[in-house]
Amino acid sequence: MYRIQAENSLLTAQVEGLQSNVMNLQKRQKKSNLLLLDLPTEEEGGAVIFSPSKEARELEKTEKAQIRKKEREQRQREAAEKERQKEEQKFAKLADLQLQIDILTTLMLRTSRTDPNSKKSKAKRSGEVEEEVVDEVITTNRRGRQIRLAHRCR
Repeated sequence: MYRIQAENSLLTAQVEGLQSNVMNLQKRQKKSNLLLLDLPTEEEGGAVIFSPSKEARELEKTEKAQIRKKEREQRQREAAEKERQKEEQKFAKLADLQLQIDILTTLMLRTSRTDPNSKKSKAKRSGEVEEEVVDEVITTNRRGRQIRLAHRCR
């Protein structure tokens, strides 16, 4: 009998503890529902009541979201503008380089026609008459030195 009474008292204590836990869970604050910005139509029916604090919080959230969206769009526009400027600079650089190459090639064509190293022009300057006229151009490197190929490579 003593054993049954001890068991009963343990079970009642356990039940009371579980009931107090349930009460604590019920007393906890429930999560607030979001404010419905688009009001239900007449067909849907039902009353919608807004508290001023919820309405103010919701307006603040929407304003912050709009500000973030505008800032994001501004950053995207700036990035696109920067990319466009980079492309323009790249094309301008390429155009400038092409212009320099064109100028150099025209200068080289002019100088190659009247190359002072050609044997034909040297013969005319010296006044000597050669029976055999060789129109061989001696090429020069960037420093102006003559580049002569070996006889076997000619």
